[in-house]
Amino acid sequence: MSRRKSPFVLQKHAPPLMALFAEAVEWATSQSRIDMQPPGHIAVEPRDRGGRYAYWVRYGPASKLQRQYLGAAGSEKHLETVAALDGLKRIKEQAKNLRKLGFEAVEHDAALVIAELCNAGIFTGGGILIGTRAFGSILNHLGYRATPFLGTQDVDIARLKAIKLATPLPAGGFAELLLVPGRLSSKPYSVVPVPELDAHATTLPFLDYLIGDSWQTIIVGRDHLIPVRCPQPARYCLHKLVVASLRSGLENPKIEKDLVQAGILAAILHEEDPGAIDEAADALSAAMVKHARKSFPRIEKLLAGEFPAALEMLRGVINSTKD
Repeated sequence: MSRRKSPFVLQKHAPPLMALFAEAVEWATSQSRIDMQPPGHIAVEPRDRGGRYAYWVRYGPASKLQRQYLGAAGSEKHLETVAALDGLKRIKEQAKNLRKLGFEAVEHDAALVIAELCNAGIFTGGGILIGTRAFGSILNHLGYRATPFLGTQDVDIARLKAIKLATPLPAGGFAELLLVPGRLSSKPYSVVPVPELDAHATTLPFLDYLIGDSWQTIIVGRDHLIPVRCPQPARYCLHKLVVASLRSGLENPKIEKDLVQAGILAAILHEEDPGAIDEAADALSAAMVKHARKSFPRIEKLLAGEFPAALEMLRGVINSTKD
């Protein structure tokens, strides 16, 4: 009997690459605010009455060229801006290098959305990035690349309690997609109000479990490195196994995406931190265990051929967990 081929391939980043990623994380988390504009350059020009004056030249909203006056060349403001510009260019170069080296990145428009959320204090105020964007960030932090990378174009933010914003909301409120835990009386994926953001959100089953344990990592964009909070990998893995059984329709492509992401993380965690799966399984509710067991035959088909040890790890924690 031929061995079933896995639907994904894993590649571990070499230690030197992870050292570069660690440096990028340090730079990203040192930012007090994500600068949304391209870095631009500093121009120093003579004046008719003598002396030289400095300007920060770069493109602003609607690609309009802006010139910010910095005072006399060599002034404190000029030198501070030179240092700030060097930092922005360093971050842009790091983001470019990480993309070239195979780290997961998001497209520019999505990076700008996530950066705006970061600046508003979403991720320090109780918001958690989930979904495909979080999955890519988790892979980077674990030091792996997965091919193919199944994803969507959404930017999904979750919260357990009211988010405390660092800046006031603009008129119109929070327009992006937000996910919140579903109440026992609510249907999965129903819409509920989120008063603090002047918005509505989609309920996600067992979201309280998913974001009950999170960590800080970064999103890699075209020009940006953005600090975010994401679910712990083991909880993300088991949550995907659970929600796959709740999807409607046998041919629903989101079921395959859920199971492939769960399988990828199971394979990685088996190699890097198998104890994390045990710890995450201890927090599963009885209802979640039942749903995970329903999904198990399908993930068994994905992992049995090339990742049997990871499959047995999942089998062990699911079967040993009380329902």
